[in-house]
Parts: sequence; structure tokens; C-alpha cells
Amino acid sequence: MKKRQIFFAVAVVLFNVAQAGQGHSLLGKYPKYYRSESCPMAPAICVRNGIGQTLQICLEDEYKTFFDAIYLGTRDDATKNEKVYLKAAKKITKLWIHSLGIDTIPAVIGELTGLSELWLQPHTSRFSLPLEIKKLHKLRTLWVNCSLDLTSLPKEIFQLRELTELDLRGNNLTSLPPEIGLLTNLKSLNLSNNRLTSLPQEISNLTNLEELWLLNNLFTTIPPEIFALMNLKSLSTGFYGLLSIDGNCIDVVPSDILALTKLEKLYLSGNNFTSIPPAILELPRLELLGLARNKLETLPPGILQMTKLKNISLSGNPIWNNRAEVPEEIMEFLEGKIFN
Repeated sequence: MKKRQIFFAVAVVLFNVAQAGQGHSLLGKYPKYYRSESCPMAPAICVRNGIGQTLQICLEDEYKTFFDAIYLGTRDDATKNEKVYLKAAKKITKLWIHSLGIDTIPAVIGELTGLSELWLQPHTSRFSLPLEIKKLHKLRTLWVNCSLDLTSLPKEIFQLRELTELDLRGNNLTSLPPEIGLLTNLKSLNLSNNRLTSLPQEISNLTNLEELWLLNNLFTTIPPEIFALMNLKSLSTGFYGLLSIDGNCIDVVPSDILALTKLEKLYLSGNNFTSIPPAILELPRLELLGLARNKLETLPPGILQMTKLKNISLSGNPIWNNRAEVPEEIMEFLEGKIFN
């Protein structure tokens, strides 16, 4: 009996020691916050396990003082606190600057070399990017949205060769430079809501591209360069192939689109189609077809051969208001597939 008591006591002690050790190891998982003494309004930087957490800046004072604090840390006469704040800033991996009416990003953004994701949504008519953005070699995701003054892109962006996602929607871009073809790791490219009329030939070099958005530009034909993008196959969720050309002035789909054999989603809403282009009917993996707000008056019998089709949008077409004239066989085929 006594031996059992001793054994039990030793076991309890060992268990408590193990728990204490585990608790001590967990201390390293708690976040640590770094603040600037020189710029008290600058946002605190959260670092967990040596990795800077996502930093969102939505207030103008925060924005200005954050970059002021970064600059102070770069000076030769920087205080210890200023250097520590800069060191923490270099660990930030995701930075979101949103809705500030800012007109430029300070050059010291080049100090944030730990960034892998950068979202810039200035919502201003005047905006420019500094040359120093090329120093962000770890950047994988770059969003620059909602700037009416952004009519062209600084070539320094195209030195960010590790980019896999580039989102440029909602600007005033009228063209893309040929250097876009240097971003060969891109998987997602969003060019919606600009003023593009064509794409450079070099875009066909983006052979890893899986997602392409061209909504609400000024295209009158589908840019032929995209037919070389053989890997257009998945949304950012990883499940569906996507080509989106909504809201342009397109009325023809050439047979070249058949080269996109992995395509599963095709959005052509808000264009000028009077019938479903024959080439579309032959896309072997097409599951979703967006044709809302066109001028469709009939549905071809060939639609019955689209065995993979799961969803189709037809609202806003003459045929939508005259569904009684659609052959019964086609209506049965479309049952459960129509969405708005």
C-alpha cells in the first residue's frame, strides 16, 4: 500500500512538471505588441512566433504615423525603440491600407521586406506607387484598387517575380505594358472595371494563370492572346475554371476558345450576343455559362450536348421573356440549371 502511495505521489509530481513545462512552451505562442514611442498614433505591430500578424490601416493618422515611425527607424541616430519598431515592421506579412484618400505610398514601404500580401485601396483620384515597391521580393499577392488616376503601372511591379495574385480592378488602366509577361508565376489576374481595349501579346507568357477577370472594360472582341492560356482552370477556391468577360461589347466568340480545354466557368453577361456561339457548345468541361443581359432570341439544339453544364444564366434576354417558345426538350434539359 505504501509503495503505491509513493508511486502515485511521484506520478503526480512528474505530471505537474510536464504541465508546467508545457505551459512554459505555450508562452512563446502568445502575441507580443510593439509600439512606437516617437509616434504614439502609429498602430501597434503584433508579432506571434516571430511572424508579424496582419496589419490593417484605415485611419489617415494611423497611416501617416506608421510610415513616419518606419522612417525614424532607418536613421543613423534612431533610438532603440525606433529600431525595435522597424525590426517588428519588417516581420509584417500582410498589410491592408484601405479607404484613406491617400495619393502616394511612401518610399519607406520598401523596408517592409517580410510582406507576402499587400492590399492598397486608396479610393482616390490621385494615386501612385513608389519605385521602392520592387524591394518587396517576398510579395505573393498585390491588390491596387479604386484609383481613377492610375492609368498605367510602374514597371517596378514587374520585378516582383514571385507574385501569384495581381488584382488591379477599379482603376483607370487603358493598357498593360508588355512587361506583364514577366510575371510567369501569376495564377490570378483581375483587370475588371478599367478601360482596356486590348491585351499585350506577352500576356500569353502567363502559362500558370488559372483565373482571369476582364469584367467591364471596353473590349469589342475576346482578346485572342488569352487562347494561349492553357491552364485557365480554377477559381481562387480551387474548384472551378473561370474566364470572365462580362460587361464589354462582344458579339463573337471565335473557335480558338476551344483551346481552353480546362475551362469550367465562362461569364459573357452584358455583351451583344444574339445567339449562343457554336464554339461554346463544344467546350468539353464547361459547367457554368453566364449569358445574362445579352440579346439572345433562341437556344440552339446543340445545348443538349453540353453534358457537363450545371448552371446557365439567361435573364435579361428576349428568350427569357419568351420561354414558352423554347422547345420542351431544351426546357427539360435546363430545369434546375438556370440562375439569375
